[in-house]
Formats: sequence, structure tokens, C-alpha cells
Amino acid sequence: MKTLTHKINIAKRENIENSISSLLIYAIKNNYSFSFWRLPNSRAINGILCFSNFYLNDDFKLEELPQGFILSPFDLRTSKINFSSADINFKIENSIEIFSVDFDISEIISVIQNKTSESVFELLPNPINIRSLDYQKIVEDAVLEIEDGDFQKVVLARTILEKLKNDFNPISVFNLLSDKYPYAFVSINFHPDFGLWMGATPELLLETNSDGILKTVSIAGTKNYIPGSDIIQTEWRPKEIEEQALVSRYIVNQFKKIRVREFIENGPTVTLAGNLLHLKTDFSVNLNEINFSDLPTTMLKLLHPTPAVCGEPKNESLQFIFENENFNRELYAGFLGPINFSGSTNIYVNLRCMKIYNQFAQLFSGAGITKFSESESEFEETESKFNTLLSVLNLK
Repeated sequence: MKTLTHKINIAKRENIENSISSLLIYAIKNNYSFSFWRLPNSRAINGILCFSNFYLNDDFKLEELPQGFILSPFDLRTSKINFSSADINFKIENSIEIFSVDFDISEIISVIQNKTSESVFELLPNPINIRSLDYQKIVEDAVLEIEDGDFQKVVLARTILEKLKNDFNPISVFNLLSDKYPYAFVSINFHPDFGLWMGATPELLLETNSDGILKTVSIAGTKNYIPGSDIIQTEWRPKEIEEQALVSRYIVNQFKKIRVREFIENGPTVTLAGNLLHLKTDFSVNLNEINFSDLPTTMLKLLHPTPAVCGEPKNESLQFIFENENFNRELYAGFLGPINFSGSTNIYVNLRCMKIYNQFAQLFSGAGITKFSESESEFEETESKFNTLLSVLNLK
């Protein structure tokens, strides 16, 4: 079937924002899945509209999925991984290009060209009630259990609800996040079951490119960045070094579990993520040199959730999280990303993210707890991570 393509030349960024806002509102009103993203260190913005998304069976293979977007919650006990096919594609640089193989794009062209006066708030539910959480007490309890040998590390999260300004526009905030955090994977996602989410995450979970290279990273350990300082000279405490080493060892063990020895490990190095510094180790495998055609799928299933968002050992730390966090993480610390675009798949851990409600945003943040943890410092770390989004929302 012939690919249908249409290009709309829009000079001003404000007008592009208005056009994509109209498309987002169209998706929400019709319960279509909508994903809009910018890869790290890229200027191109891509998006898809999906008319009939579906949940993946446990035996799914990334390699066999069509072009689309994957969206997974943190907790897979009660919810499954969702996949939205790219029924309508759009790409934005200095214009908006719309294309589709199977669907008529005339209605989408009309939606983009006709600015809507509706607010996204009018279409979203009211916020949930967030119960109070004594985060520092839970951290102290976790340290005691770590000292007793129950587990080595657990990542504990908290959530806050913030009132948004009346002129809040998700697409404008997306552009601000893209400008401020060029290294991050920035995205907006609406799903009929999950709601409206957006964020800027620094953490790659799994990537395969057109050259056949698979990549994953371990990122853990957090310090505030002092503007103008030399990040290479950063002094790291035993707590941060051990926290990052646990994640790296976990990844190495997953490779060894499936008898993949041909991986390259580089790190740890120091990486800057907005106002925060992290320790990072890169791992790569040349898929052309090994006989393991579904390695990307196998590694994705083994890696999630990594000790960077869960803990180590996995089962024990997950149990502590489920028993002590008094909220549902939903898509926070899950994973998301575009699948099979131009021979590449890019899946990220959903961090530095928020869920948008009517007039409010629910923000999520977590910290890795080890035997070296101090409850006040861990609380301050979560506050610093909240600031990534609060600063762009002009609420900090």
C-alpha cells in the first residue's frame, strides 16, 4: 500500500505547539494512544497516534513488533506491557510531516491545521488523594533490614501533588524540557488506561541500533551538581559507589545467566543529568557477532526492574517496596520508548516523570537505600529530583 504523506510548513514554534496540542486533545477525546518524544542529543521530534493499542503477551518479541511505542508499568503483577502501533506518524523539525501506510490522514491534517480552544484540563480526571508518607521512617526501617541481611539495596519512592498554573500546556512544557535537558529522553504519552504522562529521563534501559549494537547502562548514585565545577573531580561516598556497583553487577550477572560473554563494559564515569550528577557504566554487545537473535527481548525481560529502581536481590526488595510504599507507582520506574524506527529501538526507564490531572500534576521521585544511607540525605535526594520538573513548571 502506498504511504500517504503530507507536510505542513509552520514557521513559529508557538504555532507548532498549538498544532500538536490540538492533536493531543483529539487523541484524549477519542481515547486514542498518543506518544510524542525526542531522543537524547537530537533535534528531531517524533510522534505517533494509535487507534487500537494492545497489551503484550508474556512471550512477545521486540524483534517481531511493528513500528510503534512500548509503555510498561513498574509492577507487572496486575498490569501488562502495552504496545501502540504507529498508525499515524508525525515528525517535527521546521515543519510538521504526517505520514501513514494504512490510514487516511486527511482528518489528522484538519486537526493540526485548526487550533482548538479547549484546554487539556477539561478532558482529564480530578487528582487522586495522596496519603501522607513518613519517608524518612521507611528509609530507617529499610536500613535496619539491610543490616539484618534481608537485602542489600532497596529503592524507595515518594510522590507529591502540585497545583499547575492555569496556562499549563503539555507541549510547551515538553519543549522547555527538551531545551533544558538535551541529554534526556523527553516524552509525552497519553493512554486510555494510564492517563497523561510526561517527563525527561536520563536512564537508558535498552537500545539496539541499525548497526546491530545493543546497549544498556547502569546509572546510580546521586549528588547535586555545583554549576561550573569539574564533574570529573567529584568525590563520591561509599554509599553512592556501592549503589552503582550493585546495578552494574546485576547487569553483568544477567549477561552471564544467558551465557553471553561478548559484552563490553565501560565505566563507571560521571554523568550530568540536569542539576544532578550520577555514576554511569555503559554495556554493549555486537549482535552481528553472536548467535542470539532475540537477545534484545531476553535482556529487556531480565533487566526490568533493575536495582536502580527496585533493589537487590530483586524479589526481597520488591516485597519491601510493595509492603511499605503507600501508593501505586503506575508508569513511574516502568519503561517506555519507540520500537523499530529506522532499524533502532530505544527503551528508557520512566524517571523524572509526572502524571497530569485536571489542574494538578503528580510527581514521582526515589532514592537508592543501602547500609550507608542516612534518612535525611535520602529525603533531600528525592527533593532534588522533584526539582527537575518543578523548575520547568515554574513551581520552584
